[in-house]
Order: sequence, then structure tokens, then C-alpha cells
Amino acid sequence: VAALEKILELELPAYARDVLRRRIAAAHHRAANLELGAGDVAGAWRSHLAALRSVGGWRYLPFMRHILKASLRRS
Repeated sequence: VAALEKILELELPAYARDVLRRRIAAAHHRAANLELGAGDVAGAWRSHLAALRSVGGWRYLPFMRHILKASLRRS
């Protein structure tokens, strides 16, 4: 994710910036999925919320049910 965000600092055409922002959201989502699979619920929350804040991040909203379920199991 950090590498993609670094690329975003470059002067890019608007369409390329848009594509890159969507890829950043997807990368945050993949990180959330991996963290949840590893049992790191807090990390999954951080990555999931970062994905939701990204361009097009609304598409990852249904994933929240998996993190909520894992959070409720832990308490």
C-alpha cells in the first residue's frame, strides 16, 4: 500500500490517479482480509476502515460483517 501511495505523489493524469486510488482501496481490503485470516482483528479493522475511506471503498462495506463476527467472538 505504501508503494502505491508513493506513486500517487507523482504528477499523473487524472484517469491514472483514479485507477491508482481504486487499487489502493483494493490493497487495503486485501490487507484486511489477510489480517483477519491471521487472527489480527484490530489490524483488519484498521485496513478495512482505510479501504472504506478510499475512492470506491464503499464496495468493501459487506466485508465488515466478517470483522464484526470475529470481534464478537473475541469478547
